[in-house]
Amino acid sequence: MKSILNDINTFRPIPVDETLQQEDRLYRKLISLKQSGFITPEEFQRCRPVGSQPARIYGLPKVHKTGTPLRPILSAIGTYNYGIAKIFHHSIKFTFEEENNMSLPFLDVMIKRNQQLTIGALVRYLCGNTSEKAILQVVGIKVIEKIKNDDTSIFTKYYHLILSDDKHTFSSCMLDTKINKLIEMNSLKENSIIRIDRVMVNSIDKTEKIMLVLYELEVIQSDSERIGDLVALSLTDITNSGGDINFLETTNDNNTTIKKS
Repeated sequence: MKSILNDINTFRPIPVDETLQQEDRLYRKLISLKQSGFITPEEFQRCRPVGSQPARIYGLPKVHKTGTPLRPILSAIGTYNYGIAKIFHHSIKFTFEEENNMSLPFLDVMIKRNQQLTIGALVRYLCGNTSEKAILQVVGIKVIEKIKNDDTSIFTKYYHLILSDDKHTFSSCMLDTKINKLIEMNSLKENSIIRIDRVMVNSIDKTEKIMLVLYELEVIQSDSERIGDLVALSLTDITNSGGDINFLETTNDNNTTIKKS
């Protein structure tokens, strides 16, 4: 036991007991998670640290062996993070289809289970709140080639996207040509999960169509399953959101296009 405790790669002495400081840090973090809706009030009560103690190491005698050697046991019962560890274990135990199945498929399952889209982000973008870094899903991609500078031998590719925020879809979205490489390198594809870092709402004069132009984004998960139900964004959704922009609604091939009045 002494040799284990003296192993500096495993344990190290500290001048003061930091249990209360660690408990306070975790408590404040749990408060934040509860307020954001990431955990429920019931989960908060189950994992909030109260009266925490340091972990303890002791030796369990192996009475069936000669000399009765000790089996080292490190007990976390009563530690500041014991409750949250139990919550986490309960959340991931469904992934263990068989014993000791800790592998990359386990990570894939956790990513798919925990991936959440930013519900309502499309409406907020169209109402002018373009600073939000929303998590969205690409549910459709269409390439359009246009002649450049009246030279019929030179074409520019434009990629139109259909985006979903798990509540609505919006079909008038386009990639800035500077990030076309995301699609051409097969990083961005249908069902990919993306984070919008820079977006603008543009108006096309000839058609009066409102379009979301994506200038910067990060592909969070290239391959994913479809999330949520695909319901096209409607005029009612825009007006109910309290937006100041007045829109007219038209429909084409079951995809809603939003126009300025």
